Amino acid sequence: MSSIPNELSVLEAAPLMCAGETTFSALRNSKARPGDLVAIQGIGGVKVILATAPNSKAI
Repeated sequence: MSSIPNELSVLEAAPLMCAGETTFSALRNSKARPGDLVAIQGIGGVKVILATAPNSKAI
């Protein structure tokens, strides 16, 4: 179980369940920090949502 970050509304957080939650949790618990390059592979449209998060850049 993961909590929804305070900066996200319930509507913004809804797509993060399942594959999104798995990726979000992995990133949150990793050593990755703002500005680091990370690869997100194989989670369909959720990666687009995560890539458009504040301070992120899709390549």
